[in-house]
Amino acid sequence: MHREGARGDPGTRAGQWASGPAGARGVRAPLPASPSVTGALAPALSAPVTELTGQPYPDQLRADQLDGLIQPVREALNIYDLGPDPDVVPRPVEELVAHADKLCAMVGV
Repeated sequence: MHREGARGDPGTRAGQWASGPAGARGVRAPLPASPSVTGALAPALSAPVTELTGQPYPDQLRADQLDGLIQPVREALNIYDLGPDPDVVPRPVEELVAHADKLCAMVGV
């Protein structure tokens, strides 16, 4: 094995090992892109840097935002108690099960 310098193989950078099978002793793993590289690629790809890096994690961020929106509703519902409504009659369990099965079939569960 030998090391390539800055004028070596165009697929390598100075300081990277140029030959050897992946995982072999002395072969380095690919380096992550630097912030300047991702910053330059983002506009070229019409994507935000956070989408390229995957941070902050979009699903977690959305869940946190959703929780922040739901919390005031929870607090409002905890304050008010409307009491029982005499016009509301509970449905029989069989009807609830049939309705739940119908909903599950509609969404493919």
